[in-house]
Amino acid sequence: SYGSDPLQLWDIHIDTSDEKGDGRIQLRTINNTDDNNDINHDTQNQVHGPLIQISGSRLSQNYIICPPKPTSSIQRPSLGITLPYLYLTVATPSQSQQQQYNPHFSFEVTILDDKQTRRRFRASTYQSTTVVTPDICTVPLKLETQPRRLDRDEVLLPAKKEKMNDDDTYFGREGNDGEDDSSEEHKFPCWNRLCIPLHDYTRLAYGTTYVETAWVQVHSTCNLKRLYFSSKEINEDDELPEEFRLYNCPRTKKT
Repeated sequence: SYGSDPLQLWDIHIDTSDEKGDGRIQLRTINNTDDNNDINHDTQNQVHGPLIQISGSRLSQNYIICPPKPTSSIQRPSLGITLPYLYLTVATPSQSQQQQYNPHFSFEVTILDDKQTRRRFRASTYQSTTVVTPDICTVPLKLETQPRRLDRDEVLLPAKKEKMNDDDTYFGREGNDGEDDSSEEHKFPCWNRLCIPLHDYTRLAYGTTYVETAWVQVHSTCNLKRLYFSSKEINEDDELPEEFRLYNCPRTKKT
């Protein structure tokens, strides 16, 4: 997912089945000067350059899949990647995306094990428990968001009222003490680095050995910045080649 036209590495599937087919997959460039930038809200941790934005109400019908299938072939070729760690750098849906589309997100990886059997692993934000079947292993996923910075007028307390009796409060909104300002409506998207140890998943779920990755599929709704494989677990951006670094030290989560 790196380069001037990363979408050329993927097949694109957009839902256009009926009037609800509102799927959208686009290559977008983000920068500091964009007034419509709904992803970078922390000025100390800015990310620049292209990303793939996947949106849609029907999560299962709006996705990208790699590698692309040649028009002359009836079967999709295998990536044949043997590196056991898969990394994705994604941002949670922006507020505008959540209001217009399905706010959930999922991705799926198809691998080949030493029994020459293809196994699928799916991580999604709409699932709460891990389920293993012969066909697929599904696991829950939670993406981090960052608290919204309060404006000056929101930080200033209302004018102090004259206290009439012991039951009255000093401030304008009674019962507001201890209120959690970190609720979802007060949060913005932020970047998450997801780490998927495919060899561990294969061993724990099916008792077999991971051989290679065949396909990777990313569904709406998300903002995808990076997708790459590694031979080892990576804890810091400094361990990455320069072109893969995000420069804002995203949280690394092992799903």
